[in-house]
Amino acid sequence: MNKFSCVLKYSNEDGGWIATIPEIPNLSAFGVTQEKAIQELKIARDLMLDMYMEDGCPIPEPDVLKPLRQPNQKGLF
Repeated sequence: MNKFSCVLKYSNEDGGWIATIPEIPNLSAFGVTQEKAIQELKIARDLMLDMYMEDGCPIPEPDVLKPLRQPNQKGLF
């Protein structure tokens, strides 16, 4: 449940970091440091997923990296 992607961008306007999870629309968190933004995002993520479950909405699947090649497959080059 905690394998979601995280995007961090600095906001000059806000004077801090904005963290988002692309798989969960409209979810973002702010922090003066990158670490604080991620900490706040984890809290927001957990609350959002709780709301999804309470409302019977499907939980988004984390977008994880796929292997470049399958096990036992020869190299591409």
